[in-house]
Amino acid sequence: MDASLRASFCIFAFAIVAQAQAPFPQLEQTPRRWIFELKNAPVAQGGSRRAVQDDQRAFRQAVRNAGVNFRERLAFENLFNGISMELDPADVNTLSRSFAVKAIYPLRTYSLPPTQTVSPELATALAMTGRTLCIRN
Repeated sequence: MDASLRASFCIFAFAIVAQAQAPFPQLEQTPRRWIFELKNAPVAQGGSRRAVQDDQRAFRQAVRNAGVNFRERLAFENLFNGISMELDPADVNTLSRSFAVKAIYPLRTYSLPPTQTVSPELATALAMTGRTLCIRN
């Protein structure tokens, strides 16, 4: 897996963990985008790709059968078994009763603070100190 993709997923995963609430939380604010974690293990944790895909297909069908209008945003199989959807907040509790749902997380957007240059920069440390970094095995 590409290093930048791994880093992006780690940031995504930390955001999920940081915002994880008890499964099926009572809503204070009403976001329209949600991540539904499904019960079967993801591929990276020993789950089979077919089982994960069947799990997701069954959940999509359950959503349709419940008469919920939704827009699927992303489906996750490898490190996380889940689906990101945009839907009416009133439908979240209905979907929480699905047999396939393990947890529900609101999808939130965060802004990073602007980067700041730290002085002195490590790139100039050699010229300033006459020392280099030495990594010993």
